[in-house]
Amino acid sequence: MAEKDNMSLPFSFEVAKIFSMAIEDATDNKDEFVTPEHLLFQLLFNRKVVGLLEHFDVDVSEMRQNVREYLEKYVPKSPKNGRVVPSEYLNICLLDAANSVFGSQRTRVEVSDLIVAIYDLGDKSFSSNLLKASNIKRYDLLSAIAHGGFSETEKTGEPEDPETTKEEAEKEPSENATQSISLKKHVRENSIR
Repeated sequence: MAEKDNMSLPFSFEVAKIFSMAIEDATDNKDEFVTPEHLLFQLLFNRKVVGLLEHFDVDVSEMRQNVREYLEKYVPKSPKNGRVVPSEYLNICLLDAANSVFGSQRTRVEVSDLIVAIYDLGDKSFSSNLLKASNIKRYDLLSAIAHGGFSETEKTGEPEDPETTKEEAEKEPSENATQSISLKKHVRENSIR
């Protein structure tokens, strides 16, 4: 019986297509490396990512232009017409996305996992800095992904109060929901890190 290959990344069809397009883009431009910026550039044509970024009032066309300019100016060209190789940061990005999937007991890397992994690359990554320069906070990014919409602070300006009256408590979906709201409040107040 063959053992499952633990090194393979379980991409969704959508992610596999985006990754393939990033490789093709790097190859067509005779780049030496496939980078997170190639990946971000392709993600900026994905309707889910566009919707997510537009939710934060990001000018997606301008972001595409900035990424393309970066790719043309800073990604080294291949000295020979060979295969492009993944950059160190792309490998880190893909592994972080996969670790997020495995850690949450899901089975596939989705588009949202890639955006968060790119965001988390840090200050040495142009793509991460570009997302952060758009005034997107990590908490709000994760909230929008998880809930498909606004975080509580974006909806009302204030987090929901977990203290409810008896009548309101009966309307609450569960004790877990109230505890979740309470935890969110503590995180926002920086009392939990």
